[in-house]
Amino acid sequence: MSEAAKEWISREIAKELKKLTKLPCKIEAEYEPDWGYIYYVTIDANAREALNINLRLQEKFKGIPIVFEWTGKTDVSEEELAEKLAEILLKGGIKAKLAPRFSAVKAVEGNRED
Repeated sequence: MSEAAKEWISREIAKELKKLTKLPCKIEAEYEPDWGYIYYVTIDANAREALNINLRLQEKFKGIPIVFEWTGKTDVSEEELAEKLAEILLKGGIKAKLAPRFSAVKAVEGNRED
């Protein structure tokens, strides 16, 4: 993806955020070799509100990884957080990727007690 495309997506995310919330937000894009650009949104909100906004954004920007970091309280349980993150990934069409040379068999064997 070109620098111009990255900047265009950042602007589009910012426009959509303005429609979804009046809370202060900051957007940064970082390149990751296995994922391409990942867009990080820092928002002055509690977890529940940030995750709900993240879900709505991810529905609009399918296939583009958008990660939210909130500055307020984490007002969700670990279970709620895991469920909401799974929903965000599913709605965004983002699939988990394994690291190169990752072996699930070796990982499981390493954690087993004989």
